Amino acid sequence: MELINKTAIVTGAAGGIGQAIIAKLREQGAKVLAVDISEQSLQMYTSFDSKQLGTFVADVTDYQQVEAMVKCAVEQFGSLDIMVNNAGIGAPKPLLD
Repeated sequence: MELINKTAIVTGAAGGIGQAIIAKLREQGAKVLAVDISEQSLQMYTSFDSKQLGTFVADVTDYQQVEAMVKCAVEQFGSLDIMVNNAGIGAPKPLLD
């Protein structure tokens, strides 16, 4: 699959699954807007080329922030072709607790 000239938003970008999704999308040539609720967690992406990967802080439960996120992707990369809703919450504890 080749994704050259495609733009993706990936929410939950700071978690392990989000990082793997972003890596695969970039490997296939997509431009990516990495979105997470934690600005500090998005710091891992600051060394990437901003023409290929941007970051955006948003709470995806807030409609206005989601609208702003989409607007950011379109303004930064020219379009939005792929949306990966990977954001979620969970308590880090053993499965059987």
